[in-house]
Amino acid sequence: MTWPGLLLRNLVRRPGRSSFTLLGVALAIAGFLTLTSVSKGLEEASQSSLRERGIDLVVMQRGMVEFFASNLPESLSREIAKIPGIANVAGELGALLPIGDDNHALAAGWQPDSQAFRSIPLSRGRLPVPGERGVVLGQVLADALQIEVGATVRLQFTPFKVVGIADFSSPLNSGMAILPLPDLQALLGRVGQVTLFQMQLVDPGDDRSEERRVGKECRSR
Repeated sequence: MTWPGLLLRNLVRRPGRSSFTLLGVALAIAGFLTLTSVSKGLEEASQSSLRERGIDLVVMQRGMVEFFASNLPESLSREIAKIPGIANVAGELGALLPIGDDNHALAAGWQPDSQAFRSIPLSRGRLPVPGERGVVLGQVLADALQIEVGATVRLQFTPFKVVGIADFSSPLNSGMAILPLPDLQALLGRVGQVTLFQMQLVDPGDDRSEERRVGKECRSR
């Protein structure tokens, strides 16, 4: 008997076992393809978010798989700024927080003097001032909560006044609640800490070689 014939005979002789084996293999392949698709979608959403904000490169804590687990000292920005080729560097704190009634949203704390914060595309309202407990909502998030400028929303069970609505084009940005960095640090009890640093390069180039060079310099700090 040939080897293929032996395999076929075993499959036919025990149809129940063979069926469950094939089903298990099919489910494993389907699960792998689904996870790959989700991962690629998240990566594309993240890239779109950064491009809209004019960010060329981000630095996070090494070895972190979970985005929100990254924890870096805000003061590290002064060391990063010394690296040749960096035009601007600003810390950002991110967290997935309860907002409103039975909802969760990505809350982002941006430095008030950063380019990303100053260039928030407001459709109405204004930017929040540090210390006033003000927040800017992306249009998608505002629509989901049915909230307008002037309303109060509870973020991490703390009341914040909605002072602006942002008309981002990126789905990720449009679903965010944006606060001045010191306000989110105080809310989370993480004063002086950030999740990542967002950077703009003097000349990003087209081949990403400058991004790789700056990234290597950041890892050595």
